[in-house]
Amino acid sequence: MNPDSLEDLKGLTMYLDDYRIDVLQVKPIRRLGNSAYSDFDIQRKQKEYSAVVKLLADTCHQKGIVSIITGELPTETLYRKRLDIAKYTYCYVSR
Repeated sequence: MNPDSLEDLKGLTMYLDDYRIDVLQVKPIRRLGNSAYSDFDIQRKQKEYSAVVKLLADTCHQKGIVSIITGELPTETLYRKRLDIAKYTYCYVSR
């Protein structure tokens, strides 16, 4: 999920009956490396994001779909303090 795709998430509920979905996971965008995409400021959309993910989570619950959705958008500081593994997300390992 990024600020540009938030509106698209609202429409996702109408596709849940058309496909065999067992689990729906929504993850907020993060800056993890070099990218042409530049709008990583998701905090400004917290209110809209909360409403959309509540709709998605409620719809999934009604349809028996497991939803893995973060309700509160974490700040970059929170990511750095709590998710040490994030440092290694794009780490190349070879032997």
